Amino acid sequence: MITLARACRARWRRTENESERGMSLTELLVASIVLMIVLTAASALYVSATKAMSMAGALNANTANASNGMNEVVRVIRAGTSNPVENLPLDAPAFLEAKPESVILYSYVTSDPAVPRPVMTHFYLNAQRQLVEDRWVATSQSGYWSFPSPTPGASGYRVPDSTRILTTAVPTPQGTAADLFTYYGDVRGTETTRLAAARNDVPAASLERIVAVQVTLTTQQSLTNSSSPVTLTNLVGIPNLNALESIS
Repeated sequence: MITLARACRARWRRTENESERGMSLTELLVASIVLMIVLTAASALYVSATKAMSMAGALNANTANASNGMNEVVRVIRAGTSNPVENLPLDAPAFLEAKPESVILYSYVTSDPAVPRPVMTHFYLNAQRQLVEDRWVATSQSGYWSFPSPTPGASGYRVPDSTRILTTAVPTPQGTAADLFTYYGDVRGTETTRLAAARNDVPAASLERIVAVQVTLTTQQSLTNSSSPVTLTNLVGIPNLNALESIS
């Protein structure tokens, strides 16, 4: 009986010692390696998710910028109109200037439908290559609408009645990329009716021939941040210019 009790106590002491033995060095190394693998995978997943969210945010912002700018440019150009001038047999052409990155035109876009009057609008890129809209409201004179000169420093120049920035940075077109504004002598934008080669201004004598403008607007976050750029293209017909055809 005494022998059995001693054997039980000895067995209990062995079990207690084994339970307090802890982890071996090999087990600790294996656990550390597994933990490192799990942490590395989790970190990679976090970085990938963060990058994807950042790209999605930039894409959404660029899309919104391009859409807002395009909507305003199309709205104004589509409403383009020639302007009758006192004591002259022919109207002044709708376009005063037609350059690859700048356009000045008359149009019937007004915030007061009860008193419709034309406006003169200048779209251009500033030093930060943001798309800017300057606008002058017409004044009535002897039954005709008159406007100041849109050129700073020129005789008759007047500060715009309103100025606003429409988009973030518009990158400089490279290679064969289209200009911001391309001008055509027919509403379908047929290449043979293009009124100026890429990167060239439309000559003054050809301004009256413009009946459609292709707008190719690319936006990005800034001149130094070109992540997720967005490009929108729209061929805009101008019904008021007595084109034989029209496009939507």
